[in-house]
Amino acid sequence: MRVALPVVMATLTLTLASPPTPALQARDDVSPLDSIQMTDAQIGWAATTRCGPCPPHVVSGLMLRTTSGGTQWKDVTPVDSSGKRIDVFQFYAFNMHIAWAMRPGTGATTMKIFRTLDGGSTWNGITIPVPGVGLITFISRREGWLLAPLVGYMGRTDEDVYRSTNGGETWIKVASNTKQDSGLTNLSGMTGITFLNSTKGWITGLGFTMPNSFYLYVTHDGGRMWRQQNLPLPPQPQQNQALTGKVTPRWIASLWPPKFFTGQDGVARVDYQYSLFDASTGDTQDTGSDIVFYVTHDSGTSWTYTTPLPVKEINPIRQPSKFVDMNHGWVKDEDILYVTSDGGRRWTSIHHNQLFADVTQLDFISREAGWAVRSPLHGDGKQTFPFLLKTKEGGRTWDPVSYTILHQ
Repeated sequence: MRVALPVVMATLTLTLASPPTPALQARDDVSPLDSIQMTDAQIGWAATTRCGPCPPHVVSGLMLRTTSGGTQWKDVTPVDSSGKRIDVFQFYAFNMHIAWAMRPGTGATTMKIFRTLDGGSTWNGITIPVPGVGLITFISRREGWLLAPLVGYMGRTDEDVYRSTNGGETWIKVASNTKQDSGLTNLSGMTGITFLNSTKGWITGLGFTMPNSFYLYVTHDGGRMWRQQNLPLPPQPQQNQALTGKVTPRWIASLWPPKFFTGQDGVARVDYQYSLFDASTGDTQDTGSDIVFYVTHDSGTSWTYTTPLPVKEINPIRQPSKFVDMNHGWVKDEDILYVTSDGGRRWTSIHHNQLFADVTQLDFISREAGWAVRSPLHGDGKQTFPFLLKTKEGGRTWDPVSYTILHQ
């Protein structure tokens, strides 16, 4: 997801005056959605796919808000100081009123991120002394953290961790994985940052550069000091378990930020890729891929794996997932939707048609109601319609959503 959800000591705050709002005009020629985040059955946020150049009538990088369950979207994209609409790279919605919009990094030493407190009617542009924003998260209206990527090289990423205690008006750097005293290391790309409370949080990342290890770090002091946290290994494929000698089994684990539903109970997704490595030839043979959900009931101190779910290949865009509570979750793989109602111990499959095979994101707000975003292009490069699906039956059936965008 954009994502999903991208300093010395303080930052400069700049408030942009909002120009008079012109009358809105509906358009039937819609732009494809890239990501969606609903806050209830009617209200939610979305961003359109970024493209350049775009096909005719397609507007790239818009920030949208709906109050109609996704059938009608209002263009609430922030504008910069020159009055020009920004190209939204990713967004983070805290609730139905508060959201953040980020543009792509420009390579400069500073960038501007935009915050709304009134559902997108007005935006504040906040200048921060970093070249880009990777991921952002808040636990309250005032307290949040962000990851700021510095440079990427050889599959590794240097990133700084910033914290705000005043609603994002200013940010202070609290840690960096370029400094050994933080406890973070330059292993691989970070996939997310999340906090349970003002002191305890996690950073997750991709494990493709370090086989047989986890990129999972936990902090107990608000993000200043981090230490690596290990997880129990689920069962590996049988052919991996029985091998000895020059051919050895390997696994690569990619972790995604945990989601907590109470102060004690949470779920975290880990993607495993299994292979066999022949030391005599240097060849690697893939032996399978699993998605495994870990659960905690002690605020993340310990984690227990659930039943591994085999998938065709590991790719979070090809296998989007969503949990709405500790029991009910969904994972999509090709044209199959897997559903659990017991926290991942058992999975049932629902076969859908090719329409569902192009889904790249799942978003549920209850065990019954959910949305699915489809890729704007088939594998053959042809445009797909519709761009949005909706279910009222927990994923058993899906209906296309014909939506319009109200542009200023």
